[in-house]
Amino acid sequence: MAPSLLYEPGPAGTQRRPVGDKLGDSLSIKDFGAVGNCTGAGTGADDTAAIQAAVNYMLTVGGSVYFPTGIYRVTGTIKVGTSIWLDNGAVPAWATLAGRTDNVEGNLSTYFSPVTQLVAGVTREVRFFNLDNEEANKSAHKPITLEFAPHVVIAAEFSPSQLMPVLEWNLPVYRNACALRGNNTVICHVSKVIGGRYDGYSETTTPQTANKLIGIANAESCLREVSGFVFGKLEVGYLGVQNYWLRLADLRFDNCVEGLNTGMYNSGTVQNCIAWYCDRGLVFDGTSSRVDGFHTQNCITSYRILFADCCSFSNAYLEDVSTENGAGKFVVELGKTENITRISHARFEGIRIGAVRSSKKSFRLWGLSQVSFEACRESGHGVDIDTNSHVTLENCDSGFVAAIPAKKRSVINGHTHDLIQRSPSSIYDKLEEANFTLPAINFGAEVAVGAAIDSLALNLPVPLTRSPFVYATGQFVWSNGANDNVEFRLKALTSTAYIVTAINRGISSANLSNVILFMSVQTFGNWF
Repeated sequence: MAPSLLYEPGPAGTQRRPVGDKLGDSLSIKDFGAVGNCTGAGTGADDTAAIQAAVNYMLTVGGSVYFPTGIYRVTGTIKVGTSIWLDNGAVPAWATLAGRTDNVEGNLSTYFSPVTQLVAGVTREVRFFNLDNEEANKSAHKPITLEFAPHVVIAAEFSPSQLMPVLEWNLPVYRNACALRGNNTVICHVSKVIGGRYDGYSETTTPQTANKLIGIANAESCLREVSGFVFGKLEVGYLGVQNYWLRLADLRFDNCVEGLNTGMYNSGTVQNCIAWYCDRGLVFDGTSSRVDGFHTQNCITSYRILFADCCSFSNAYLEDVSTENGAGKFVVELGKTENITRISHARFEGIRIGAVRSSKKSFRLWGLSQVSFEACRESGHGVDIDTNSHVTLENCDSGFVAAIPAKKRSVINGHTHDLIQRSPSSIYDKLEEANFTLPAINFGAEVAVGAAIDSLALNLPVPLTRSPFVYATGQFVWSNGANDNVEFRLKALTSTAYIVTAINRGISSANLSNVILFMSVQTFGNWF
């Protein structure tokens, strides 16, 4: 028998072993014939079969499938395991999740109630989760991980008649034993590959194209991590259903109809994601999960949160410049139906809404119970809240406070906390619910921090007798649509006439359109 070839690791303390054993540590898709030479639409090898063969083999032995650097053109879905999310047990059912306006868990009659069918001569109940395929995946497949070198692009060049994934993950067992670890890995429509590279996001003033492609679709709870991917020009970037204990991190969504869409997302974490020029950045329903740092730029709707119980959403910057067109009415939509509780025991912290289109408001608050907003900035764009919702605001900007009627909120806000406990008929509440617009103020030269502006006089519609000194938050709106938040110190001349005695930042009169002053009264204290 010929001697086995040995692999020599090199570093001190390592040992030789057979080359075949070493190669088994990680299997490359190029071992099965993948080329990765696409430079644009209609160019390069079709790598679909080679990638599928590598995945199928690794499912029999377990381990990692490696994608070397390259642009891989695929003309069909790459499946990890047999499909299990099927309409009536047979037809791919991903379209039931995309674009939805209802949460999965709250709509079991649509997504999970069984349908009686004659299957292989036997009458049985079939649901969207195909039970036969689920059992087959449990018994036949080992856990695997997909690993990617830098500069990998998977370019989809197919046009399905119904919503279909580029990569479909179906393993329902080995909970938290598998991972998809990208390395700034791109999954995109082939039209985004130009000149042998991914072309990035495109600035656009129109809604995105619904091309019936999903970047990654994930049914059930096998994966513990999906990280390091960019999704370009797809109908949905990532689409998941009934994912448990899953970490979704470092994801970017460019020009997608929906960026991240996850239904029945339970005990998971979303971290450090951004959506550029998407119709909807985040579509979410889940329990006991955390979304930390999901940012949006120029999305029609940044967040659509249909159901959330014991969830937190934090540290996000949401901006949609006022010069862009679009049909969105709210930056953040919470809940599905007015006065029906779907968002409960939830927290929003450090959410900052910047410039938005002039036709949009910041928040739509429907069906909220035991929900708090902490250190959030609404920036004066407006809030709609239904009859039954009640929220707690802590250290939020006064525009947010002013936008919500007193009986629908509790406020904890530093110096103002003692005043909030007064009855709804108090001077504080009357002022808090009133916005005073001061058009076309001209400060002349730039105003320095802390400078007196005695020429700026305010006449209030109701007397203010709590203190000779009060503070207010205003919003400067510039002629180009941008806005800045400022704080004023006011000194009383009479019970209704005040002058501005100090300001907390420098202001120039150039291009100033108007100032909106939200009268959020605070007790006297050291400000500067």
